[in-house]
Amino acid sequence: MEQQYLWVLSGLGAITLICQWLSWRIKIPAILLLLAIGILIGPTLHLFSPTDIFGDMLEPIISLAVAVILFEGGLSLNFSEIKGLGATIRNMLTIGLVITLFLTTAVSYYILNIDIYISWLIGSICTITGPTVVVPMLRSIRPNKNISNILRWEGICADPIGAILAIVVLTIIIATKDHTSPLLLALSITETLAVGIIIGISVGFFLGKAMQKQVIPDFLHNVASLCIVLLAYVISTAIKPGTGVLTVTLMGIWIANKHKGIASEILGFKESLSILLVSGLFLLISSEIDLIQTSSILLKAVFLIAFLQFIIRPIAIACSTIGCNLSFKERLFLSWLAPRGIVSASIAALFTNQLYVNNIQNSNLLLNITILIIIGTVVFQGITSIPLARLLGICDPEPNGILIIGSNKVAREIGKALQEHNINILLTSVSWDDHKKARMDGLPTYYGNPVSEHADRHLDLIGLGKTFGLSYLEDLNALAALRYEKEFGARAIYGLHGQSETTTSLKKQQKAAKKYHGQALFDAKLSLDVFEHKLNNGSMIKSTLLSDSFTFEQYLAQNSDSTIPLFAITPKGGLQIFTKHNTPKPDSSWSVISLVPPDNTNH
Repeated sequence: MEQQYLWVLSGLGAITLICQWLSWRIKIPAILLLLAIGILIGPTLHLFSPTDIFGDMLEPIISLAVAVILFEGGLSLNFSEIKGLGATIRNMLTIGLVITLFLTTAVSYYILNIDIYISWLIGSICTITGPTVVVPMLRSIRPNKNISNILRWEGICADPIGAILAIVVLTIIIATKDHTSPLLLALSITETLAVGIIIGISVGFFLGKAMQKQVIPDFLHNVASLCIVLLAYVISTAIKPGTGVLTVTLMGIWIANKHKGIASEILGFKESLSILLVSGLFLLISSEIDLIQTSSILLKAVFLIAFLQFIIRPIAIACSTIGCNLSFKERLFLSWLAPRGIVSASIAALFTNQLYVNNIQNSNLLLNITILIIIGTVVFQGITSIPLARLLGICDPEPNGILIIGSNKVAREIGKALQEHNINILLTSVSWDDHKKARMDGLPTYYGNPVSEHADRHLDLIGLGKTFGLSYLEDLNALAALRYEKEFGARAIYGLHGQSETTTSLKKQQKAAKKYHGQALFDAKLSLDVFEHKLNNGSMIKSTLLSDSFTFEQYLAQNSDSTIPLFAITPKGGLQIFTKHNTPKPDSSWSVISLVPPDNTNH
């Protein structure tokens, strides 16, 4: 038996890795591969049965995995970052959410001909969209910034809010099934909310303070947060069944909004763990599907998905965007894209057993229908969204902006110089001090690891088409080059090595270029430390406008040999980069951006 467990766990890990790698390689949502493999090895070939293998341990495994996933979702919800998006997001998370709940419930009840309780839960689960599915779709579609930001933040916010709504609905269902009086029903809902809110916020408060005051040392932050999340979930569930989900979600939200620096630090660990848990959950959940029962409701589920796609979502968006500054085409696209993801499936799996324990008919239908909705929305919207976006003309033009890895002084000065010419830039930083300095300079920044799961969900690449590796962490530059080479293409990856060159530097330079998988920026002798040394000693990045009477050749002749051209900007705002193997030929009305020594800064 022990050997069997070892084979199962290691096999699930291997399948998870293969599915995630394939999804990255062929650019399709990992969720589809995981569901397909789970259905194949489970109900199709009968090679794997989670219930037979894990027995009574299956529900606790799913419960604790869901706790970690929802805590990570709560950590992503920083309200200060949503304020600028105005009324649209607020309306979609209130008016749109309520419309989706009631209409989906009604349609599920009449089309599927199932218990009204199951219909209410399907309605609540369908309010949750999947950011892990939405964000990769947006990167492929490249819609304009309005649409991208709205859909991205809807997905991020809908995860925890939809989960909380589903908990409230489940509480009402269980109380109603027991013929509870209206007063006792209200008390039951109040008790559920009170337990979740009090424990969630209290534990979040003390955990955040303990980390902030260094009561818990830095090296224990990740381990402590994981253990305390699981403990809070168990305690909350023991006090009031079903409240654990609300507790851990509110813990994450509290830390995200009261301890932003700590939240970003914890997220790095939680994201890696969440990839494993999300993948494992999808394999476990899809392996439990009853194919016979699923086949019997397949046609009805298709009609339900059609209602969600063509009627319910458009109505919700139409009501949510009244008075908002969005065009008809933008509203139409918003009404088209709303795939469901892992949180929907996790909540359904978690609730199925609770429904069974409370003798609610057809409780196992909840998971099967949810899986069909996930597959239907992801596949249909994944296939049709790109052609629709192009037809509507809401795609951004070819991106010319720069994703800069690093926020050190060199990165900030380059960012400011490009920003002055209206070149879209975004700096990333794993250093809080550098991040703050970049923000003080008025530069758009992302605080976190640019190759993390959090970056996949939150790092806005709209308008960006190139990557500059300017971090002193060379391994980070290399990883970012590998990650964004698939996004932007090999020719759009550039890097600046960290250490100065020696007289025998040719092989080293070639090695660095190979390591970064990109072109070496600027002059062959210029490195990050040399660049920063020059800036610290009075050199500056200066822009010069060329004309018929002042050509590029005259510009070079007038300036000293220590002037290093960095960029050339065309009259239409196009960016060309000086490298060892590429020397732009700027013409009249072009601008040249150079690193100019102190002697030339006043010319």
